[in-house]
Amino acid sequence: EENPVDPAVTGRINDFAYKTAVRIFQDSTDNINYSPLSLYFALSLSAAGAGGDTLTALLTCLGADDAEQLSVENGRIFRRTYTDNEIGKLTIANSLWAAESFRGQPVTFQPDFLETAGAEYYAHVEQVDFDGDAGEKIAAWIREATGGLLEPSIETSSEQVLSLINTIHFYDEWTDRFSEKRTKPDIFTRLDGSEVEVDFMNREDGSSSFQIGEHFSRSSLSLKNGGEMVFVLPDEDVSITEILQDEAALRDAFQGGDDFYGDVIWQIPLFDFDSSLDLGAAMADLGLASLFSDTADFSRLVDQPIFVTDILQETTVAIDEKGVSAAAFTEIAYAGAAPPSGRAEMRLDRPFLYGIRNNLGQLLFIGAVFDPSR
Repeated sequence: EENPVDPAVTGRINDFAYKTAVRIFQDSTDNINYSPLSLYFALSLSAAGAGGDTLTALLTCLGADDAEQLSVENGRIFRRTYTDNEIGKLTIANSLWAAESFRGQPVTFQPDFLETAGAEYYAHVEQVDFDGDAGEKIAAWIREATGGLLEPSIETSSEQVLSLINTIHFYDEWTDRFSEKRTKPDIFTRLDGSEVEVDFMNREDGSSSFQIGEHFSRSSLSLKNGGEMVFVLPDEDVSITEILQDEAALRDAFQGGDDFYGDVIWQIPLFDFDSSLDLGAAMADLGLASLFSDTADFSRLVDQPIFVTDILQETTVAIDEKGVSAAAFTEIAYAGAAPPSGRAEMRLDRPFLYGIRNNLGQLLFIGAVFDPSR
């Protein structure tokens, strides 16, 4: 098989998704969308240029043992999941933006790092003036890489030496589209008990699989290019925040429960929203605090001593009767078949979780909808 991906790698990426999501979603009471795979790729590319304790901390956070093997695995994921056809798109892109000079000294990438960045991450590399038009150039690259779904404003400063960017651009159609004629307004109950009227897509699927857990119901809608969108509906007496704040509960919501097969009644609100996330505190909580200090070791990346100043992510997600679209960019800035057995009602009329998986089962996006009207 060309570009084989070990199921253990997918498991490791999804474990990374859960442990990062609970820290990022902590105390959230508004719609939030996060791309664990985008962050995973950005940190992995950083690890390719890290050494000493910095490399150890990154590998521990990513659940990996070896930076070189990690890059090889990511190259396989990049090639295996690449999709760009008349039905949909899944493209991962990486870029490196280095200062032309810093404090009078030229900034030079280490040759081995550049080789890995090109061979396994297909990274675009460019030298820029961070005190000039670097922000505009990086923003334009992100817009192009995400098909215009994201139009960020990138801030830079004269103290910046490097910006590492990962983007994910995703669109796919439901295997079975929803009928627009059946989209109707109904009531969505917010976390605080207040109500709002929004448009819901409606349909019934016979002979479908679903899962029932101790505190949730889960089912998924397949996508034409082999992925799926998973929906998790907490039980009425369970607050979504209880799941979002507990790593084991979040993992169980997406992977646990008893399997059933039967009719699934779908009622899904249309939603379309953006998220802007500062991931620095969450990453520090996961053992990466040293990346943000002058003890950071990125000596295998560039020939200047540098440390991380910010880890930022912006995302967008939207669903309608045809399918789902989503995009993300992550920036790391451096300075210096069975018989029917039941029925599930996936009436998503209260706060719920969702995940978008690629054809390998890896979580591209994970999010929570508290109010689809926003």
